[in-house]
Amino acid sequence: MVNIYLIMSLELGHIMLMGIILFFKVKKFLKEKNVLDFAIMWVLFLTGGLVIYNAYLNVSFALGRPAGNIYLGHWELGSFIGIMCTAPYFWFLLNLIEAKKIYTLPFVIGFYVEVYGFFESTPIFHMIYIAATFIPGSVALIVYAIRRKHGLSFSIGLSVVMFLFTDTFISPNMVAIYYSLEYVLMIVLILGVTGWWDRKVFFDKKYRAEISNSWIAGRIGSKA
Repeated sequence: MVNIYLIMSLELGHIMLMGIILFFKVKKFLKEKNVLDFAIMWVLFLTGGLVIYNAYLNVSFALGRPAGNIYLGHWELGSFIGIMCTAPYFWFLLNLIEAKKIYTLPFVIGFYVEVYGFFESTPIFHMIYIAATFIPGSVALIVYAIRRKHGLSFSIGLSVVMFLFTDTFISPNMVAIYYSLEYVLMIVLILGVTGWWDRKVFFDKKYRAEISNSWIAGRIGSKA
């Protein structure tokens, strides 16, 4: 029973952390009304749904009454949400690199993949779409973030890489490793949406030195 309560507590904490991430992202979007923020907010809301769905599956498994996967047509719900996350995620990346001619491409392809998967059980197009967007997109996003000193991009790219690694190689039965990685992933996202990476890691040292020198000079001038 201790193990069951532990799993339930960890999953509840996971959901609460996702709620904190969404709170900061929605707050920023309402303040700035930025279309890129809207895209990321959409991805995070869908990710929150995926977190709740996985919690449902993991807790039911821990209770000894494994719940069957939920299906929409031939789509398993987790895969369906994953495809819905992919389009705005890749669109966000295209916006960052200003590839204006193909802005709508992820949504067009994503729509056809979703429709095909609803009627057909062959997962090949789903696998190709994920492989062609999430994997290279995440690497490109991390490289872009480091070069441009963009904390949110770094946070999203790194969290997607961690999610793919955890989902592929780590079983929920490996409780310590699985939940440690899940919580680290949530913390990485929180650091991104709160601007911690920008303030502490990716800040422009030269620009900050200029600001500091200007402030000091202003203070000295006011006292002279």
